[in-house]
Amino acid sequence: MSNLALQEKFIDDKNFRNQYITKTEVLNKVKALTLLPDNEHMTAKMVANYYDVDEKTINQVILRNKQELIDSGLKLMTGNELKEAKKGFLQDVENIKWIFKLNVLPRRAILNIGMLLRDSKVAQEVRTYLLNVEEGATKELKSAAARFTGTWTPKEELILMDIVYKELGNGGTISNAAILAAEKVNHSSSACLQRFNNNLRPLITDERILTVIENNKRIKGKVVSLHNQTETSENSVELSKQIDKLFNNQLQQLDAMKKKIDLLNDEKKQLIEQVNELTLKNKEIEYDVNLKDFMLADKDQQIALIRESHEKEINSIKAESERIIAHLKTYKRKYRALEEVFNGQMRTERNKKTEEQKQKKGTAFTIQNGVPVFK
Repeated sequence: MSNLALQEKFIDDKNFRNQYITKTEVLNKVKALTLLPDNEHMTAKMVANYYDVDEKTINQVILRNKQELIDSGLKLMTGNELKEAKKGFLQDVENIKWIFKLNVLPRRAILNIGMLLRDSKVAQEVRTYLLNVEEGATKELKSAAARFTGTWTPKEELILMDIVYKELGNGGTISNAAILAAEKVNHSSSACLQRFNNNLRPLITDERILTVIENNKRIKGKVVSLHNQTETSENSVELSKQIDKLFNNQLQQLDAMKKKIDLLNDEKKQLIEQVNELTLKNKEIEYDVNLKDFMLADKDQQIALIRESHEKEINSIKAESERIIAHLKTYKRKYRALEEVFNGQMRTERNKKTEEQKQKKGTAFTIQNGVPVFK
């Protein structure tokens, strides 16, 4: 079965994935894991960074394969458990303060996701590496996966070169040396052979060693070693000196690299301190912002309460005003009615007096000189 077909089988077949679920050591071979402070788990965001995909993609994979990932150790932390974790191994995680639920994944679940991601190059490398380290993998698959065998250290290169020289000196071949080296370094024999041919062989300047290599390649089954050649003892000593010189140069390079690594580590520590300071400042700023937001939210709530209280008072005043206006209208109607009655009575009185005056006008008289005079 081809590598491509096996890659698809990882994605489609749960039973096939289960055969490899314990091989979590391949994760660090492909790419360095950055775990939480408990050195056991990752968040979904950290898993997304590891596989070079969006966090949304990881969440979709979790949603589609929830039970399988729970079986692999996925855990959704909420409530008091998450609160306690924030005080413990999650306390240095950025933007964790306002999160109320969080997925954490152990190595098995991280590897499980790598078997399910289709479009991640890192996940493809993980699956290819799984096939490469499997004892039953074909030669073609191992060859295809050789480039994913991790980073070579100078020490591993020195071990490989030493074994190659010894094997050639004892009449062996580079292929045999690669097999022997694979037992001492954390790489397959095909990776050792490839590393030597692509990276280490160009460093060899001794023509006699190159001749042995070429002869071993041309004469199958008939190994030509350094001992088979007619060399004088003086040449053997010179060859040994050149080998020692080559190793010394590589050791010097190794020392120089170690010094550079130490300098980089110092710079890394300084950068980490700066990052921690910036993170602390960022948290302080975030706290201030959240406090201001809280205060503003509280002010808005108070304003809303005051506005609601005022609206109630205004509505009460409006209702009282409407009641008073209604009473006034009633009083006006009653006043007008009384006024009409009063005016009617006054008219009646006036008419009565007028009639009385009219009646008295013809009968009123005075006696003047013994004679009545009518008014």
